[in-house]
Amino acid sequence: MTVDDAELRVAAGMFEVVETPRTGWAVVGDGTRSLALDTTVTPTLRLEGAARELVRAVNDRRRGAGLELTDRIALHLTLPAALDAELEAADLLQLVARETLATAVARTTDAAAGDDALDLGDLGRVGIALAVAG
Repeated sequence: MTVDDAELRVAAGMFEVVETPRTGWAVVGDGTRSLALDTTVTPTLRLEGAARELVRAVNDRRRGAGLELTDRIALHLTLPAALDAELEAADLLQLVARETLATAVARTTDAAAGDDALDLGDLGRVGIALAVAG
């Protein structure tokens, strides 16, 4: 490198690279390699996360009811109307049914979800009722 008409030699040990991620990014490195990950939660990711949380809650209730891993269930959800519409449009209710072995997913909207409802933050509260399908 030339600075003020003088040639300077720069060796790897003479400097340190410091990575500072931009807002919404996470960066990790192991010395010679780095990985940057966009951590922005998009509306689509947020909705998929809500569906996964719903699957987890239904499966917890299955276990709590003493159901076998292979038992099929009839599932009834009480959802806020906006969340119901978003889950339906994204075809995420099919994911919930498949992941919980529900033969059917009945839905009620704009009704009280109950004290034991799943709280999805600003997406609302979801009431969950299940029975062995037969």
